[in-house]
Amino acid sequence: MSHVTDVILTTFDGLGEDGDSKAMRELNDWCCDNFRGQCFLKPVDHDPTNRNTGGHKALQICIFVAAFNYINIELLWDKVKSIKWEDPECVSLMTCDEHEDSFTLRTIIIDGGDN
Repeated sequence: MSHVTDVILTTFDGLGEDGDSKAMRELNDWCCDNFRGQCFLKPVDHDPTNRNTGGHKALQICIFVAAFNYINIELLWDKVKSIKWEDPECVSLMTCDEHEDSFTLRTIIIDGGDN
């Protein structure tokens, strides 16, 4: 039995040549520790020469995706907010539970709140 939640995280934080960033390493390590080894939010398109997302241009934003089983979304969101992102106001977390029809969008608001 499973309970799947789709997760999409977008950010303008730069990716290294290995398709990773310090913030994403921190988030993925935390996910491994807190969600039974489920730890890989993978980049959709970090190689501008590959253009595996379609179209004629490379994405101008970093997109990471994962499908988690039995994940605590509020715990994940609290961790996302606690990370020192290069541009926290540009971080978005979208989640869609298997019983939902659409994604829920969360963004970091710099004045101390969140949406």
